[in-house]
Amino acid sequence: MKKYFHKAEFPEHSEPPDWWWFGKNGFGKLMWSIFGNSDDPEPIDKFYPSDWSQTKKRLHWYFVRNPLHNFDFYVIGFRDHDRVIYGKEPTKVFIDEGWNYYVSRILPYRWLWVLFVSYQKRIGDRVFQFYIGWRHGASFGFKLRYHKEKERRQ
Repeated sequence: MKKYFHKAEFPEHSEPPDWWWFGKNGFGKLMWSIFGNSDDPEPIDKFYPSDWSQTKKRLHWYFVRNPLHNFDFYVIGFRDHDRVIYGKEPTKVFIDEGWNYYVSRILPYRWLWVLFVSYQKRIGDRVFQFYIGWRHGASFGFKLRYHKEKERRQ
């Protein structure tokens, strides 16, 4: 069993910015947790065609591409807390083949432990992937996927 210490990460925008459409009251914070993205508050240009306006990029970034980011990382996630992670491969989501698992102890709460489990299996030229739980980056996630494997880079 391996042990890994992960330092808390505090984004610049840990609450709704001034331009946020819904204000900073309770409703605004609810909307921020659902549609906000404190880690990447502005849309990243490489994801969008060059002819899109900034407003169109923002609407797509918050409401279509990345909803629930702040909810996953800061409301039910623990990105803003130090944590100690114990497990098979505590810094990876998937290992080459088989099960990966780890538990994270959220500091300073000695009683708060969260679980992560993943499984990956290659079947011919396809890959089955599954995970559920709090990843090493402290966000909660779930994935169930069966897809064609991409060419590996050398």
